[in-house]
This record gives sequence, structure tokens and C-alpha cells, in this order.
Amino acid sequence: MKSVRSLGLAMGVVLTLSALSGCGGAVRYALLGTREYPTTEGEARLEARDEGGYDVTIEVDNLPGLDRLGTGLTTYVLWLTPTDAPAPVRAGVLELDATTRTGRAHATTTAASLAVRVTGEVDANVTTPSEAVVVDSLLQAAD
Repeated sequence: MKSVRSLGLAMGVVLTLSALSGCGGAVRYALLGTREYPTTEGEARLEARDEGGYDVTIEVDNLPGLDRLGTGLTTYVLWLTPTDAPAPVRAGVLELDATTRTGRAHATTTAASLAVRVTGEVDANVTTPSEAVVVDSLLQAAD
């Protein structure tokens, strides 16, 4: 099984994050909010797929109201950027519970090293991430 480590990226500062669980199945890693939204937190779960690649599931708590991020924003979007890719890929929309201020998304990737970013967006079909970033972390799988 591959081991995975997570590094948080916030305003150029790299923070080493600890795994929340150990061997077998999905491995969990802490996600931290950006400097602008420090109370936002959550976890990423990475699990190697039998057919190759990884399942990525994120859960984020204490999301700020979209109105706090900017005018006209209506949804949170998950972006994945393999470290060898030139640009982020929209991986999905967070299922949002506005009452509890939590969000969840699931995606798959073939990348062993990737950035995970959550942004506030004007709609779910945008093709590039906005500057309204609430989570930005780097997940790295190693043999």
C-alpha cells in the first residue's frame, strides 16, 4: 500500500500535517483553511483504487458564508492539480449544508501528488478557480 503525506499551503507557508489514521483502507489527512479563513478545517481521505489511481474525498467544516468571500458567489468548487500539470482541473462541487457550514466532495485522480483547493465560485461550471480560496493543500503519495 502506498503511504501518503499532506502539506498545507497557505500564503506561501508550508505546514506539515499529520495523518489522522494509519494502515488499511483510506488514509485521512488534516486540511487547514487559508490565512484569510483560519477557522475553516477538514480532512482529505485518499484511497488507492484497484484499477489504479486514487479516490479523493474531502470534508470541510466551518466554511464561511459565500457572501463573505465575494459578490455573486453561489457555490464551493473542488479543484485538483497534479504537481506535473499546468493548470487545476475542476473536480466537483461541494455538497453544502449551509446550516452546519460543512461541505463534502468526492473525485478520482491518477496523480500521486496533487494540490487540493476549495474556492467560492459564481457557478458550478466555471473553468478556472477564483481568488476566493478557503482551503489549499498539497497531498503526496509515496511508495
